[in-house]
Formats: sequence, C-alpha cells, structure tokens
Amino acid sequence: TGREIAVLSKGRIVPRSTSMDQTSANRDSSGLRAVSNTDTVCREESELRKSFHDLFFDILSQDYRDVVICGAGRAGHLAAAEARTLGLNLLAISDRNHNLHGMSIEGAPIMSLDEAIKLTHVFVIGSTVYQEQIRSEIVTAAKRWGTYTPIIFSIIPKQ
Repeated sequence: TGREIAVLSKGRIVPRSTSMDQTSANRDSSGLRAVSNTDTVCREESELRKSFHDLFFDILSQDYRDVVICGAGRAGHLAAAEARTLGLNLLAISDRNHNLHGMSIEGAPIMSLDEAIKLTHVFVIGSTVYQEQIRSEIVTAAKRWGTYTPIIFSIIPKQ
C-alpha cells in the first residue's frame, strides 16, 4: 500500500506515507513528532559504523593488525565489516551464544572467548550494551589461560 509504520515518542503507532522525505517528520494532533524506525536504525548504524571506523583507525595507528571482536550482535556485525574494510586481520568473533559457534561473520569464525583468547591479545568490544561485562570476561579468560594482559578497545570509554 506504499505505507510504513512510524512510532511516536509516547509509543503510539501511526501510518506514515513512504513518499514523505525520510528526514522530515509529521506531527499528530497531540503535537508529537513521528519518526520512522527505519530512519532511526539507519542513523544509529551510521553512527556505530563511524565509531568503529575511528576506533580501528586508532588501532592501526598503534601498529596492531590482528584483532578479535567480542560480540556477534548488530554492533559486532558492523564492527566486523568495518575491520575488513580497513584491512585489519579479523581472526575471530567471540560470543557466549554457543548456537553461533562454528558460523562466521565477514569470513571470521564465531567461537568461544576461551578459544579466541589463544589467538591474539588485541580485543575489540563489539557491543554497546554489555561493555563492562565483556571487558571483565576478557580479563578473566586471559588470567585463566595465564597468557598475557589483553589490550581491549571499545567505542565506549571505560567508566
């Protein structure tokens, strides 16, 4: 029908014509601004991609090439794509979801952190939600295997 759903800030849903410019917004009778979920997701993904681009540029400037991304969710996918684009050697993606192990993202195998910790000492947290939890798991796994002190990069600064 040429229509998509737009969500209002109070959680109500109204139809929005797809012929409307994606950057514009409607106001309903209450004066609330309707913003397309698609527009919001695209903007968030663009911002995440830019953040990972800047982070990987920083990693490359420190002469690190081999990385493992921790997290196989949406942010992890974006991080993996950006790592490949910039020419990093993406050794693996680690994730706690055992159902994902054996699959791959951007050609990098998804595996447990215990497996990935043996590949490199440079880790990128590919999550915007579980930053501190993943950071803690990386440090714990490195201590458990007695290998080295990991270097952990994140798009969100350590609190």
